[in-house]
Amino acid sequence: MNEYGARLMRQWQQADPERFQRIPDPEAFFTEKGLELEREVQTLASALAGPDRPEETYEQKLARLQTARFNAESDLIRETMAPDPGDVDTPLDPEAWGPAYTGDLEDPED
Repeated sequence: MNEYGARLMRQWQQADPERFQRIPDPEAFFTEKGLELEREVQTLASALAGPDRPEETYEQKLARLQTARFNAESDLIRETMAPDPGDVDTPLDPEAWGPAYTGDLEDPED
């Protein structure tokens, strides 16, 4: 589980322990959520950073990339960190979460 998944799991445990307990496999659920969030952060950070600028120095480029990643993380983590207790559209039924949450993942070797 990556850093994002671990952070989400801790936050959900604290924010909505009752809903957290209904997740049949929290490790798989938050591993997948963490990977999704990581992909979204990378995509948004890349878009925010924009293309390289021919005149920028190494330090300027580094600052631009770090700022873009920080902003992407801030925006996306704020959106996904805590479950909304009033959100009736978020299914509590594990079948609605997909195969990663029900143990029905296909083996890529098959």
